[in-house]
Amino acid sequence: MQTEENPGVQTGALEISGRDNLESTALTPSWVFDPDERQFHELEAKVREAGFRLAVRCRVCGSWLVADRSRTEHIGPVCRGRVSVDA
Repeated sequence: MQTEENPGVQTGALEISGRDNLESTALTPSWVFDPDERQFHELEAKVREAGFRLAVRCRVCGSWLVADRSRTEHIGPVCRGRVSVDA
């Protein structure tokens, strides 16, 4: 990532240029989300940068889920298949 010196900032401080900042954003533009969703996705990006993943428990079996769809629905693919077969 390139940086540019800004004469209006303290000596030794660097400012990130606008174009580089755009390249580092998530795949989905921030204007697509409402403010709560944007906060969640910003938090998730920071968590991933730190080497962690967000997870929730499956509402059927209690297993940890990390896939986006599974986290959203709180049910994993195996349990989802069982529920749709049982229904």
